[in-house]
Amino acid sequence: MALRNTDEPVFLQQFEVKGYKNLAHQVTFGPLGRINVIHGENNVGKSNLLEALDLFFKLLGHEKTLPKDSQRIPSGDFQNDVGYSVTDIFNFLEPLPIELMGHFFVSPARLRESGIELSLEAEQVSVGITLKHTRDAVEYRISRFRPTKGGKDWRGLNFANELLKFLARVSMPQTRRVSDRFVLVKLHRRTRLVDTARPTLQVVPQGLREVLFDIRQSKAAAEARRWDLFVQAMSRFAPILGPGQFDTAFDRESGHADLVFDSGDVRVPVDLLGSGVQQIVALLGQLLMTSATLVGIEEPELNLRYTLQKQLLAAFQDIVNSEYGPEQLFLTSHSPAFEAEGHFFAMEMQDGAPALRRVPRARAREYTGTRDEEDLYPQMHARQPEPTCYVSSEGLVRLPDDVRQKLHLEQGGGVSLIPNKQTGRYELWTTDEVEDRLVGAEADDAG
Repeated sequence: MALRNTDEPVFLQQFEVKGYKNLAHQVTFGPLGRINVIHGENNVGKSNLLEALDLFFKLLGHEKTLPKDSQRIPSGDFQNDVGYSVTDIFNFLEPLPIELMGHFFVSPARLRESGIELSLEAEQVSVGITLKHTRDAVEYRISRFRPTKGGKDWRGLNFANELLKFLARVSMPQTRRVSDRFVLVKLHRRTRLVDTARPTLQVVPQGLREVLFDIRQSKAAAEARRWDLFVQAMSRFAPILGPGQFDTAFDRESGHADLVFDSGDVRVPVDLLGSGVQQIVALLGQLLMTSATLVGIEEPELNLRYTLQKQLLAAFQDIVNSEYGPEQLFLTSHSPAFEAEGHFFAMEMQDGAPALRRVPRARAREYTGTRDEEDLYPQMHARQPEPTCYVSSEGLVRLPDDVRQKLHLEQGGGVSLIPNKQTGRYELWTTDEVEDRLVGAEADDAG
């Protein structure tokens, strides 16, 4: 496995799993880059691969995890301790042992900052975990813990413990916070960052709005830079949002923070933007407000048109190439819009179990079910820019600047849609025009 020259503290080069859910045979996910895309049919096991990766990091950071000793967690406690139900992780038909293996590049300079000294040969680290399901518990142990290229197991229990926690956790010296190194954003777009206890119909959860507000106002430079990166990433969607940028607001009456799009003339609450834009705000907001350096995302294209998907990829690239955002992304997708590396990973059934292989990016449409005639779709929209006039799913009407000027609505204002009985179409009238018409009608009746 080639050594990747990088300044990141931890870079996942390859991940291997066997025995997790339907992944009965070994699946090798790698070599990995910055944006890694998995394509495949529904129900083939793409999400299971990301869940296995999530489980691996959770076990690395578990307080009971020790390099030399087997650990036993009662089945009833496993979900509370690790976040996964025992019945959900083992193969349903035959609960085979689960084998998880991560191959990492670790930065010696970043390790020394954390008080951990490594020899030069130890820049590549391999950690393996094996889990077995007994009658009433899960037993697991560190099955491998050594440099990737040969060598003996590392010296010293304290040293090994410190390195395991370094791989599993991200420490933020400026804020003294410690968080998970890996976070999985599932289809419901909820992570630990968001309060899931309260049911809500909001696409952008209130918990995320509060965190965005706090980081926008933070005195910590690293957190403030994450807000700047969020604003930069959302600027990729200027063709549909128009000129302006996102900002935060606070409602003293309700005691809640909010997110607004400031066009210079009006500040539009995020709830009044289109549902697709809200979905992107929720996704990029969670991606940037987490301190994780490795993030998995299920189907980022969900409910987004192709042009928005391509703009979302550009935003992802801004984030992983910055100093303050996550450094690696792992995506499951049914769209060819997210190919950032020279290849993607195709998951297919082989001998009754999922298998994964690297495929050149030029073949992405074969594995996403895109028909040949749909190749014209992105080209068509490249010639036809996103509309500057539209109605959001919440009923908000957005008008181009020249139309607002003609209607004398530069600072915003009320409009009405009046049916024209002769044409059968609706006409847009300002509130002043409607009032003038009513006054005129009343004068005609009086005369």
